[in-house]
Amino acid sequence: MTQEYIFANAIPYYLWLLTLTFTFSSAILTTKFSKRMNGTIIGKASFFVSLSSILWCAATITMALMHLSEINIYVILYTLIASIAGLIAIQAMYHGMTMQKLLRPDNIKKENLKLPGVQIICIFAFLIGFVGFIRFGLNNHTLNDMMEGMSILTAIGFLSLSLPLILFQRYKISNNIFYACGGFTVLIALTALVGHILKIPQLYAPLPGGGTSVSTAMGFIGLGLWIILTKHTSLKNRITKATLATFVLIIAILAILGYITNSPMLYASSSFARLSIPTAIDFILIGSATFWYTWKTL
Repeated sequence: MTQEYIFANAIPYYLWLLTLTFTFSSAILTTKFSKRMNGTIIGKASFFVSLSSILWCAATITMALMHLSEINIYVILYTLIASIAGLIAIQAMYHGMTMQKLLRPDNIKKENLKLPGVQIICIFAFLIGFVGFIRFGLNNHTLNDMMEGMSILTAIGFLSLSLPLILFQRYKISNNIFYACGGFTVLIALTALVGHILKIPQLYAPLPGGGTSVSTAMGFIGLGLWIILTKHTSLKNRITKATLATFVLIIAILAILGYITNSPMLYASSSFARLSIPTAIDFILIGSATFWYTWKTL
C-alpha cells in the first residue's frame, strides 16, 4: 500500500507534510486577502483561488493516502511539485497583500495585538509541559499514565515555547527573551535531528523518559522560529509565521486523528513520525495560539 511507503520513509512523509503546509497556508492567506478586498473583483477572484487551494489540499491528502503509485519516485515527485506549487501561491499572496496596502489601506489592522485567549491557551500548554517535567521527580503513577510518551527534553521544549507567549500578552518583554527561548527550542530540535540522522541516542534521548522524535523536533523548529519572529511584523514575517503555525497544527492534528480513528500510521507507524497524546495536545494548543494571533495580525 502507498500509505505504508509514505509513512515508513521520512523523505516522502515530510514532503507530504510540506505539501499540506504550503497548500493550506496559501489557502489561509488567500482567504484573508479576499476578506480584506471584499466587494471588489480582486476579492471575488481571490475567494475562488482560496476555495481551489482548499480542495487541492483535500485532494493531496486523499491521493497520498490511497491512490498514489507505489513507485517511490512518483510519490516524491508528486509531493515535491505540489509543495513548490503551494510555495508559489504563498509568494503570489505576498504580492497581493502588498498591493492591498495601496488599494485598501483602511483595512489594515494593528500588527501588535493583545489577545487574552492566546495567553489562556498557552497557560494550559505550559501546565502540560510542567506536569510532563515534574512527573519524573514525583514518580506518581497517575501522572506517569497521563503524560506517557512525553520525555523530559520534550517537556522542557514546551516550557520554553509557552512561557514567552504567556508573558508578552500581558507584559512588554525584551526581544532577547524571544530570541533566547525560541533559539533554545530550535537548538533542542536540531540536536535531536542530528541524533536521529547519525543514530546517536545520546543526542535525541539524553535524559530519562524516552527521546524526542523527528516530528516533535520538526514541530519545535516551527514554533521556535515563530517565537523568534514574534516581534518582527513585516508582511513577509507575518506570512512566514502563518506558514509555521500551519505546519505545527498539521503535524498535531494528524496525530490526534490517528488516535481517534485508531490509525497508528498517523502517529506511531515509525520512530520519526511518533507523537504521544500529551505532545500532540501541547502542539495543538501552542499551534492554535500562534495561528490565531497570526490570523489576527495578517
